[in-house]
Amino acid sequence: MEKTNFYQLRDYQKLWINQVINSWKQGNRAVLAQLPTGAGKTICFVSIASLFLKAGEGVLVIAHRLELIEQAVNKLSHILQTEIGIIKYKVTPKPNCRVQVASIQTISHKKDLPQNIGLVIIDEAHHATTSSYRRVLDAYPSAKILGVTATPKRLDGQGFKDLFDDLVVGVSAAELISRGYLSSFKLFATDKSIDTTGITKGKIDFLSTELALAVNSQISLEEILNIWKKYASEEQTVIFAASVQHSRNIAQIFRRHHIKCEHLDSDTRPDERASIIEKYRDGKIQILTNYQIISEGFDVEGIGCVLCVRPTISETLWLQMLGRALRPLITRKPATLIDLTDNWKRLGLPDEKRKWSLEPLPINQSNREWGLIKCTHCTHIFRPLNDELKPQYSEITNNGTLLYYHLAICPSCGQEIEFQTSEHNNPHYGKRVKIKTSIHPEIQEIDLTTSPVRKREIYNMIITKNLKNAKPSEIYKAIYMTFIEKISEFTLGDWRAIVPLVEPQERWITKKAYELYVEGLNRHKNRLAALAFREKNRQKELLQKVPQQVAQENIKIPQTTKNIKTAPPEKPPEKAGIPLIEKKYDKQWQLSLQHLAKQSQETANFLQHNGGLFAVEKTITQALNITIEVWKSDEIKCLKLLHQEDFNRIFSIGFNQAAKVMFRLKWD
Repeated sequence: MEKTNFYQLRDYQKLWINQVINSWKQGNRAVLAQLPTGAGKTICFVSIASLFLKAGEGVLVIAHRLELIEQAVNKLSHILQTEIGIIKYKVTPKPNCRVQVASIQTISHKKDLPQNIGLVIIDEAHHATTSSYRRVLDAYPSAKILGVTATPKRLDGQGFKDLFDDLVVGVSAAELISRGYLSSFKLFATDKSIDTTGITKGKIDFLSTELALAVNSQISLEEILNIWKKYASEEQTVIFAASVQHSRNIAQIFRRHHIKCEHLDSDTRPDERASIIEKYRDGKIQILTNYQIISEGFDVEGIGCVLCVRPTISETLWLQMLGRALRPLITRKPATLIDLTDNWKRLGLPDEKRKWSLEPLPINQSNREWGLIKCTHCTHIFRPLNDELKPQYSEITNNGTLLYYHLAICPSCGQEIEFQTSEHNNPHYGKRVKIKTSIHPEIQEIDLTTSPVRKREIYNMIITKNLKNAKPSEIYKAIYMTFIEKISEFTLGDWRAIVPLVEPQERWITKKAYELYVEGLNRHKNRLAALAFREKNRQKELLQKVPQQVAQENIKIPQTTKNIKTAPPEKPPEKAGIPLIEKKYDKQWQLSLQHLAKQSQETANFLQHNGGLFAVEKTITQALNITIEVWKSDEIKCLKLLHQEDFNRIFSIGFNQAAKVMFRLKWD
């Protein structure tokens, strides 16, 4: 097992293989084994297959897609140096081959199955709970079963206890990234993400027709093109669209701008699909657009960018999409992940630690979605497919309610069951997709950097304040109070490191971190507003005390000046801006004015004497919204000497990060 004919196994791969074999030795017949996308699952199961071949037992590999089948055949024949049989529609069978690779769609309907099989391998095994897989596995009661997947999570949330005896979890994606086996990444996202309100949620994901309608109404094809040009124009790219037609439309507009781009879907002819993928591998095509084709089994190195225009509710699908870009590039550049949805907030990022299990996910009764039904034959609970929600017939009840009757196939036992819905609880009736106008997303890089110093400060605070056993809410409150003066400097990356420290069992790390990050910015903003209000009241009180002090000290006016009318003391000029903010950003302010003077000395002089910083607020993208307060005067017209873009560029230089400048008038 130390070496194959052409591949040297890595240490984590050897460990993973040994864990699988030890699980079999402990009496577990069916083992589900997880490794992140790009970690080499195929190489690992080929190495395991070689052990069975040496023992004189045959091997059957089952996959559900053409790309997975081709990939398995290539690796098996290349490493094992033996002929591979293929069980697939329109492919001549080779029953004498000791290794067979089968399409589940074909083998599940065959009566003459391969014999002398000692090992059955299921690629992308999170699909293996359907009745077609179960029929094949039942035909080999004495064979060892190995399911491999990057995401051991059932689409219906029911777990794998009824199919597998043990779960082997491999090395984390974060460790593979740190060791250079997977690529690091940069995330570009927007606050104005695609709204999925009203879109039907099926058993697996959003209904594609409704999803495409919502996406097309909110973001134009031209905007997708321009975003790609701005952030990934040099990268080999995969674009995930909201539907088949949406994918075709995206490909068309890229080609109209002379960018080499092709579309793939399940209806693309196998020979055409193979040709397109080969051209993409060779760099003759720069962009592939697709709908539900490239998320699994697309083993291509050199993908520099994933652009997602497809909202999804599936954690499995989301991680599979991101994983396409995580194979390290020769240049060692970080991968570019562009998300025009809020998938990254809800479902997290690939470097997060995830807790996989054979157990079903708990259903939160308060947030339980419509659609779970129970099989009357085996008691399995599942959600029907979208096409199963189409009624077979209907009837009207005595109170006038319309009832719909449906037929569904239980994914556990394969039996057909009848269930009913009414016009009040069937999402296909009476629900409308929310149509919004174009969102014009402002894409920015999300700051995912983490400060080790900050993490250590948080840990020390928890220890010194004896909060180790405190509730998470109490710890977060203490963090806000302790670090309120610099809480706006905490990046989203900092919060992603803090959450596992405070809540090791938290499942959705990025989602929680984002909520804490936004709350921190709001608390900081409210604090500045409160301090500004307090400072303003203090100034008023000082002005009011001046005449009182004169009276208390009984200051007498000389007789010679008794009848002379004296002018009231002048009110000291009040400077524009907020002193606390001016003091905090004084260096950045002065540097910005220096650069401003190079463009317009008149404008710089005006702001130096008549303007001041009123607010400096970070957005989620770490860009700055800078508000400058200026006195209303005749000289204010000099601000028109420069354009908005000039102010944004100059203050971005002065503050050393992307900035947007706004002005606020201060009246006499």
